Amino acid sequence: MPATALLAATFLFASACRRSEPQPDFSIDQAWSEIAQQLRAYESALARGDVKALGALYTEDAEIVHGGPNTVGRANIEKVFEDMVRDSITQSGFTTTGLWGDARLLVEQGTGFFARADGSGTSAGQGMSDVCSAV
Repeated sequence: MPATALLAATFLFASACRRSEPQPDFSIDQAWSEIAQQLRAYESALARGDVKALGALYTEDAEIVHGGPNTVGRANIEKVFEDMVRDSITQSGFTTTGLWGDARLLVEQGTGFFARADGSGTSAGQGMSDVCSAV
């Protein structure tokens, strides 16, 4: 899957989705902070080429939605990352530009880029992600 397709993907971070009921102490500000931490972990794992760490950021049943057939399941998502690392796509950067919802469902809007280790082949874009769905 090309990096541009992954950029528009749905990122489902496992650590954000462990609650089955809305929490009365839910804080959108805390959610912004937790998502930023997960994005930095993602960027760091990709820079190291750590496919297992990247896969661990997704739920077992995560689905990446893109222009071709969707990529379903953590194992298949890890294969996408293996291809990216093999192609030296190890640079990335992501910024959350909007966040809406509550503890049961958060929708993130953001921008980001992917590039090869030498800085070539940069792909940038925007996307929206369901970052927590604990229904």
